[in-house]
Amino acid sequence: MKIIPILFITLVLISTASMAQVFSEEEKDIEAEISGGSTLYAGTENNQITIRINNKISTDFSNVKAYLDLSYPFSKSSENSNEFHIGNLTDTLVTAYFTVNVDGGAKYGTYTVPVRIVTNVGTFMDEVEIKVVGQTVLKVDSVTIDGVSNATVNPGDIFDLA
Repeated sequence: MKIIPILFITLVLISTASMAQVFSEEEKDIEAEISGGSTLYAGTENNQITIRINNKISTDFSNVKAYLDLSYPFSKSSENSNEFHIGNLTDTLVTAYFTVNVDGGAKYGTYTVPVRIVTNVGTFMDEVEIKVVGQTVLKVDSVTIDGVSNATVNPGDIFDLA
C-alpha cells in the first residue's frame, strides 16, 4: 500500500518537471538581436552597439526603454549611454543605439550582455553576444633573408629584422 502514494508523488514530480521544461523553451515575447557592434576591440571607447528590438506578440507597449546591463569588460561611455528610450513598441522592428567602452585589460573572447526591456506592462529580458578582439600590433609584409625576398622561415631559424 505504501507503493501507491510513492508512485503518485513520482508521477506528479515528473509531470511538473516536464511542464517546467516546456515553459522554459517557450518563445520570448520581445526579442533583442545585435545588428551592429558585435565585435569590439579591447581598450576602445565610444563603441556604438545597435540592437534590433522585436515585439513578437500582438500587444502594443508604451513608455518602452531598453537597457544594456553592462559588466566587466564593458562600461558606459557617458551617463545613460547604456539606455535607449523607444517610446511605443508595436509589431514593427525598432532599432536601439548604445555607446560603450571596452576595458584595455579585457581578455579576448565572446561575452554575453543582458538586455532589459522595460514596458508599461512589465520587464522582458534577453541577451546579446559581443566579441572582444585585439588590435594588430605588428604586421610583417615581407621577409628578406640573405637577399632572398619572401624566403621561408622555419621555426627556430635566426634572422635579422630590418
